[in-house]
Amino acid sequence: MQRTDFRKGNNPTKGSPTDQSEKYLKAQQLALFEVIKQRDKDQQDRQRVQKALNKLRPKAIYLGLKTVRNLQLSPDGRFVTYSLVQEPGSEKVAIVPNFVTASGFTEDLSTRTKVGAPQTAMELGIYDIGRDTTFVLGYRDLKGLDEQPAYRKEYQLKAKAPTAADSTKTAKNAPRKPKSQLRSCAA
Repeated sequence: MQRTDFRKGNNPTKGSPTDQSEKYLKAQQLALFEVIKQRDKDQQDRQRVQKALNKLRPKAIYLGLKTVRNLQLSPDGRFVTYSLVQEPGSEKVAIVPNFVTASGFTEDLSTRTKVGAPQTAMELGIYDIGRDTTFVLGYRDLKGLDEQPAYRKEYQLKAKAPTAADSTKTAKNAPRKPKSQLRSCAA
């Protein structure tokens, strides 16, 4: 039994005429030609049957430019969880030549993208089979991810940066030698 229906691209729009002149032309063609009337009736019948069959199929989930990963069915079979991943578009990578190869020719090494390049965007999707609804959570939508947990606030210590005054305290308290006893470093 099919539980999901993921489709590439965006949700298609209906192709019905919106312009007044197009609507008038279609109505005139239907009134004048029997063949066109019969074709239109057959098309409406097919659409009615297709609509009845579509109620038995799962809801189509359009992905746009994203891909699906980690598709899992819950143990009770009520939910489907998945990850939507959108890879960055035109990513530039550093070209690193490898001069010492078995073939004797210079070959390029595969490298990762440069620092600061756009990162892969991920979202969590939940499909409720019973209600035939889809929920998509982006990580930006989750509140509190960048906050410290409450238990960490109890242990929070104030950070002190070492200062020059701290290092001179020990020098001030130490007994000073007369200048005649100090060694000279100049040679």
